[in-house]
Amino acid sequence: MTTHPRSPTSAGQRPGSPRPAERPHVARRPLLVARRAALALTLALAAAAPAACAPRGAASPLAADAPLPSAFSAALEAEITSSAAAAPYLDALDRAVDAPSAEGALATVIASLDALVFGAGTAGGPDPDAAAIAFRSRGALPEVARRLQRAWAFADVSGRGAPEMPFVRGALASALHRIALFVGDEAAAATWSARRGCAGEAAIVGPLDAAPLHGLARPSPVSSAPGAPLARAYPGLAPFAQSASPIVVRADACAIDIDAVSALQGTRAVVVDLHNPIAQRVSLALASSSAAVLEVGGVPALQRDYAAGGAQVTRFATVEAQPGTLRVVVRVAQKGDGDAIELTAWGENGLPLRARAPRPGAAATASASRPAAVSLAPAAASSGAAGQRPGAASIEVAAAALLALGDARTAEHLLDPDGDGRLHQSDARSAASAPRPAASAPRSPASAPPPAAAAPRSPAAAPPPAAAAPRSPRLDLLYARAIRRVGDLPEAEVVERIRAAVDRVLAAWPASWEARLYKAELAERRGGRGEGTMDALRELGVRVAPPGPTGPSAPTVADADRMVLAELAAVAHRANVTDVAEAAYAKLAAAAPGSTLLAVVDDRIHGRAGVDAVKAACEGGLDRSSAACLGALLGASDRDAVLAEIKRLRRLRRAPDALRDVELRERVARGDLRGALAVYDAMPPGQRAMLEALGLAAGRGDARAVRGRLARDRTTARDTPAGIGPITRALGLAPDPAPALEAEGRKLVLEDQQKAFLPGAATAVLRHVERFTISPDGLVHYVTYDLRRVSGTTDVAQGTATYGPLIEGRAMPRLLRRRIHKRDGRILAPDAASNAAQDQSDLSQLEQGDYVEQVTEGYALPGDGGQLVIDTWDLLPERTSVREATIEVSRPTSLPLALWSHPLLGAAEQRAEGASTVSVWRIKDQPPRRMEDGVPRVEMGVGVSLGTQTWDHVAAALDENIRALEDRDPTMTRWAREAAGADRTPSPALLERVVAAAGKAVKVAGGAELSDMAALLGGGPQRTTARAMIELGQGSRSWVVYRALRELGVRADLAIAETEPFSSSADFPPHAGRFRHPLVIARLPGGDVWIDADVEGPPLPPGRISPELRGRAAMLPSGELVTVAGTSGETGDEVDLRLTVDAQGNATGTFTILLHGRAAQALSEAFETVVGTARREMLRGVVLGWLPWADVEDVVVSSTEGSWEVALRAAVTIHGFAQPAGKDAAAWTLPGLEPVHLVFPRAYTSTLGASYASRGARKSALAIETALQYHVRRRIELPEGYAVARAPEGVRVEHAGLAASRKGSYGAAIEEDFALSLPTGTVSIDEYKAFVERVQAVDSGFMAGIRVARPAAPARQASGAQGPGAVRGGARQQAPEKKP
Repeated sequence: MTTHPRSPTSAGQRPGSPRPAERPHVARRPLLVARRAALALTLALAAAAPAACAPRGAASPLAADAPLPSAFSAALEAEITSSAAAAPYLDALDRAVDAPSAEGALATVIASLDALVFGAGTAGGPDPDAAAIAFRSRGALPEVARRLQRAWAFADVSGRGAPEMPFVRGALASALHRIALFVGDEAAAATWSARRGCAGEAAIVGPLDAAPLHGLARPSPVSSAPGAPLARAYPGLAPFAQSASPIVVRADACAIDIDAVSALQGTRAVVVDLHNPIAQRVSLALASSSAAVLEVGGVPALQRDYAAGGAQVTRFATVEAQPGTLRVVVRVAQKGDGDAIELTAWGENGLPLRARAPRPGAAATASASRPAAVSLAPAAASSGAAGQRPGAASIEVAAAALLALGDARTAEHLLDPDGDGRLHQSDARSAASAPRPAASAPRSPASAPPPAAAAPRSPAAAPPPAAAAPRSPRLDLLYARAIRRVGDLPEAEVVERIRAAVDRVLAAWPASWEARLYKAELAERRGGRGEGTMDALRELGVRVAPPGPTGPSAPTVADADRMVLAELAAVAHRANVTDVAEAAYAKLAAAAPGSTLLAVVDDRIHGRAGVDAVKAACEGGLDRSSAACLGALLGASDRDAVLAEIKRLRRLRRAPDALRDVELRERVARGDLRGALAVYDAMPPGQRAMLEALGLAAGRGDARAVRGRLARDRTTARDTPAGIGPITRALGLAPDPAPALEAEGRKLVLEDQQKAFLPGAATAVLRHVERFTISPDGLVHYVTYDLRRVSGTTDVAQGTATYGPLIEGRAMPRLLRRRIHKRDGRILAPDAASNAAQDQSDLSQLEQGDYVEQVTEGYALPGDGGQLVIDTWDLLPERTSVREATIEVSRPTSLPLALWSHPLLGAAEQRAEGASTVSVWRIKDQPPRRMEDGVPRVEMGVGVSLGTQTWDHVAAALDENIRALEDRDPTMTRWAREAAGADRTPSPALLERVVAAAGKAVKVAGGAELSDMAALLGGGPQRTTARAMIELGQGSRSWVVYRALRELGVRADLAIAETEPFSSSADFPPHAGRFRHPLVIARLPGGDVWIDADVEGPPLPPGRISPELRGRAAMLPSGELVTVAGTSGETGDEVDLRLTVDAQGNATGTFTILLHGRAAQALSEAFETVVGTARREMLRGVVLGWLPWADVEDVVVSSTEGSWEVALRAAVTIHGFAQPAGKDAAAWTLPGLEPVHLVFPRAYTSTLGASYASRGARKSALAIETALQYHVRRRIELPEGYAVARAPEGVRVEHAGLAASRKGSYGAAIEEDFALSLPTGTVSIDEYKAFVERVQAVDSGFMAGIRVARPAAPARQASGAQGPGAVRGGARQQAPEKKP
């Protein structure tokens, strides 16, 4: 059991901030009764100390004469009736202590202590830290303390030898420690902190791995085996943090800050040595809000999964240990989801083992064996009380204990109304803390063998279904508690589930105070602030009578439970309904006089300041281990009292290093430089703030005090890199670049005003400078200078925007100068307009012909992944010319760096400067460039891109992201089995059923959760799971399919495909954003099957891939790059056109198309919302995309609703289809076919040449982003007597980048076959000429007309001979685009 006293940095209110102004009319209470309760508790603690030595034969407090789960259920029911009912829990706890090995004993102890002291599993009320029963009444706290001490003493008597006994005593000591901390009893806190058994210090190493979950699956670099010394350094995050050294961090009230070594995410190793005097069973407990693995004596003992969510979760385990020094290594996967852990160890007698942090070179001497998890899962269902389904009491106590330990997700699975009341295999393993052996080599979860599908339980083994007996309201109440904390469900689903559970509770127990609190909470969440708050007040019992003869009636507060009154006062205060808040407070004062609950509500609703605030916070019955008193003293500016309070908190919490940040700020405020530097040096690296202590020294000009500390802390301090620039500039450690650059810029402006560079240029960059210096430790210092002249109005509005370099890492730019040089010689230093609606508002005085000058400086460091990626800005955007530009990069010669520069920059000038290499690129007198289309996105800008990131880093991040999405939810087990049906044999049919079910469950598909962007830049606790996607109806279908297949025992991998060409250069540094589209590869016995489910509209059937993805690269989490390929003989769109031409040259017939790919997906998605006339026009647009001159008389959808392919049939008429040709129009020309057809969202026809080869030569590679793939069958029936005079030549182009063919038979009926396949990809500059030749061949062949001879006839009038087609004129092939 853990509790973390809030520090000033973590509390909701910053220390020193004033409290709300005091209202004169609000009544005040001295609240001294709480102090008397604290005094009574202190006496109780002192009197009970000898009980630890009670004789072995002493009688236990209570005999265990009833099943423990039933005793807990009775206590829970008593609390539901009265929130102050402590005795039933104390009785249940005594029975569990008397029989610690009995069924549910440990769960009963943990759940009862939570209800009595911690309150983690109950409704929070106005203050969750004081929500437990012991704080709800004046007499409860000393009575609870007395009974818990007695139970702790007798636990050794009645439970000696029981495996659960150490955990029971540890939980009791933890509760007593919490009480001692709350009342501020330093002696009692020291006693129970020691008996609690938590480690007071640890050696922490890290970050060791940028992909922390991936790192947990590998063997630990820090060994816990005997004989293995703690090294002085371990490999860090290459290439900059080559090593990580152990740092000793001392606990704060048992909490060990794992971020003390670094603020970055990544794996930490927390190392503690235990003194084990004898060979015995050692009991271990680990509390962490991050994923973690605990190893002891060379064996893995327990694991805290990432899927448990972001709450602090406690796990238990035991090992058999030999005497000697026993080393514990906890590897923590810090993903921005927590900053502290707690480690506890006890011997067989329930007393703690002495723990200390090892120093480098120290080695353990004891080994461990036989690790065993301690499970809180309920035993097999047994007969419960009347009206309950069998095993309800066991489920209740187990779920309550899991909630107390922070594992709300496992508790929710256990309590799920749709479940069977049992933990599934994965949940049971989690509840039992079972460790997973580390793999000998890194292995992606995608490539790991999936768990076998669990066989259905036989009816004899399964408990009766929930419908067989009424569900206990206690289960519903616990379910409501759990569902509020799971963190992986959509808000609407959480509200609905809580509402249903609370309604069932209130139907059985209308007086349940906790259900009323939930009801009020739901009302406020549903209606929001304002109306929702008023609804909450009504749910809590506020009533307003109808207006009487004298006017409106005042609201009244009904009598209610003290917890309802406390919440009512807080909600009314939040809504500024003061009279209701005061009325509720008065009733609470009568119901719970002198209680901590009353003190908390008083503090919440009565704003105080100055001396009154200090008295209330320091003497008014609030938590004495929190920062409330410290914050009040800071607000009162009583600096001596602040330092005294810090010392008191350190003694109370046994935390010599606690609150160093507050002390440092206080020393700085006093001007105590020596004291500030001493505190600063005593802080761990990750907690130091350079701007405070070093800023004070810099302000006093003490460069000697700053230089060494700045060099030491510039990469690890909490406020780096933001603090480097101000400190450096204040001391003059680096010259200010702005004055020299400004002087040179002024000369350039004067010269340009005399003789303008490119007078007609829209935006002329007179000078641009970028200088980057990369240090061996990863610190980047950069300076940019830009001077430009703007001419046109558009350029005044847009051409002034100059952006600094884009850095993937932690960057802090500073604008040093920004000036406007006016044409009349004035120089303006503009100010930004307040609340301006437009960007660049500080340049509102800019006019045509003015010059804008800007100087920026910045510092940057690698991000959480330990890598740097830098992209300079685009020197030549549209309408921009450059007179002179320089980019200079200095880097360590030994640094592995990928580097790319735009061809316009030319080759870099290289020179060596000591251990560094300097590269310089220059541009001079460059006119505006011709903007080429089809350029890969990353290559569009004229600049330099460099970075240390590799594709192996990206693959590791993808693997990490997949691990972060893994869950252990039985809901997905049920969903997968329902989707699969009775036959779960791995087969294509099984894939089709699962994919179809995923398409129905997830209506809005998107794969952003699995992209490399999410992988490289994500963090935090797990909030997205397959269940959340199904409940929300939005998310990655690919993940749902992958998760379901693995649940069914089908091997599957995830491959993340690129959606557009990345770069034509192999040297381009890897960037986030390349791999964005997830695909599933199902490994069936008959071969691999690709699944493309994250598309618009319905998912594609297994084996079919969107044409835009075929041939693209995809990355597996293992790092392997594969080529995306469908397995079902993809042919693209199928078109069948049948026309009959009459003697006037008009054609009528039918058009049929079967659409695949992106157009079909987008149409299917549009069918969900587009109806009526808009839908008909949308369908007409599809036809016009192929026949732009046609009259579409009727069009219908012939495919089934929800199909992945769209089939249309249309009746069409094309007037003037046959164009007169030859002398006297003696022949016709029938048009060929335009090669490019796009049908949605805009109908468009064109040629390949116009789309991709409009220029004879290029300076950049051509990126083809839209795939074209179709097969057209065209039949044209000629009028009687007409014959083909000249048939077009056949076309056949075969190439990996372009394949096309045209063939046919030309008789009385013309039948032709067109096929085209243009995949996405990149055409290099060297291949572009050959590509243009192929494109021209296809255009010519496809668009070649068919010469048709007309039969001889009597003399005809010319106008009649021409027919209606003559009106249109011109060749059909050259018809412009026709918009629908």
